[in-house]
Amino acid sequence: MYNAKKQASGAVTDNVEAEFARNRWTEANPSQTNPYAIRSNTPNSTYFIESGSYLRLNNLVLGYTFPADLTKRAHVSSLRVFATGQNLFTVTNYSGFTPELPGGPLDAGIEATTYPTSRTLALGLNVNF
Repeated sequence: MYNAKKQASGAVTDNVEAEFARNRWTEANPSQTNPYAIRSNTPNSTYFIESGSYLRLNNLVLGYTFPADLTKRAHVSSLRVFATGQNLFTVTNYSGFTPELPGGPLDAGIEATTYPTSRTLALGLNVNF
């Protein structure tokens, strides 16, 4: 994958992430991992190509339906509690927002304007009388 987000963080006019700023090359820190900040467009380079492999737990639902003999005492025909989660975790070495990129044939594999994938957690109660 081509990490264009990482490429954009190299110019001094951009909003640079703290980790990039700490690890960039300077004369005082010549052995750091990121290139120095430049005042023009950062040129394309293989430095911005990263593995896009990942493992993600995307959807999970856990629920419990109470036995009918317990719910009848409360004058309830059925009772179910559940928890659901989306995008619970992602295991990857990719340094961008997400290795799962949208796009068409002309921009596939390029992270330029992608936003982080949001995480959703919800609890629920299903009661039938």
